[in-house]
Amino acid sequence: KKKDPRRNRELLEGLPVVEVIVEPDNVDLNRYRRIGEERTRTLEFEPGKLYVKETVRPKYGLKNNLSLPKEGESGVIIAPLPPSPIYKCLAGPSLPAEILLQKYEYHVPFYRQVKEYRHLGVRLPESTLSGWFKPVCELLSPLYSELVKLVTGSGYVQVDETTVRVINKGKGKTDKEYLWMVRAVMERLVIFHYDDGSRSGQTIRNLLKDFKGYLQSDGYAAYNIFEGKEGVFLVGCHAHIRRHYETAKEEISLRLNTFWLAKIQELYRIEQAVDIQGISPEMRMSKRQEQALPILDELA
Repeated sequence: KKKDPRRNRELLEGLPVVEVIVEPDNVDLNRYRRIGEERTRTLEFEPGKLYVKETVRPKYGLKNNLSLPKEGESGVIIAPLPPSPIYKCLAGPSLPAEILLQKYEYHVPFYRQVKEYRHLGVRLPESTLSGWFKPVCELLSPLYSELVKLVTGSGYVQVDETTVRVINKGKGKTDKEYLWMVRAVMERLVIFHYDDGSRSGQTIRNLLKDFKGYLQSDGYAAYNIFEGKEGVFLVGCHAHIRRHYETAKEEISLRLNTFWLAKIQELYRIEQAVDIQGISPEMRMSKRQEQALPILDELA
């Protein structure tokens, strides 16, 4: 069997290239001429850099000190200072953005970021990063509100809640609290919602108070508050249904258990096939009506 071609070239496509020429020692160019070259590529890493951005604002004054400025003008003119994300803050916009990106996208806590910035030559106390955190989040709040409108305004969402450990300074330990996730499936948008760690039905009711459409969940009782609400249709999840049949193998008949698991497997094979084909949502719906609906009728 032939070996699969190496994908190094594809992996390195689009990256900047720094060319380093390594000459052999003691070459007498009177006796040798260049007949070719060999190139070897390696993937290298350069740590991030911190730099100081110095904003220079020239100040202008009237050349003739005896003349008066025109109406609406001033004797001294200087450009206004560009806006800063945090009032009278040392950090420019790029640094708080990177701090939040590291914290939420890469899960790097502040104390580890402090160590990284020390390696880059700046000693930032952890309390400084914590102090920048709240005002930056307040700046992002309007964007989050718009994202909530987009997600809750879609016609099909998936909802779930997951545990998160939150430090309780009074107790000196962490509490188990909950973070909600709402995903607009077709729009590929998602929001995360935290309400003092609550998992109550009132929390999700407040979040989805304006929602109309299909709401898919794992069947947690909190979602029952949407039963009977006009314009909202509760949808189950076959992954969770299958999980219950797996755990109930010894409590129900083997024949019934095997039948359900086999039918759910058929449904997932249909979905896998259309995923491979990469067809449009309309074609996927047609395939489901043709192939999946009879299976669901058997299970009804």
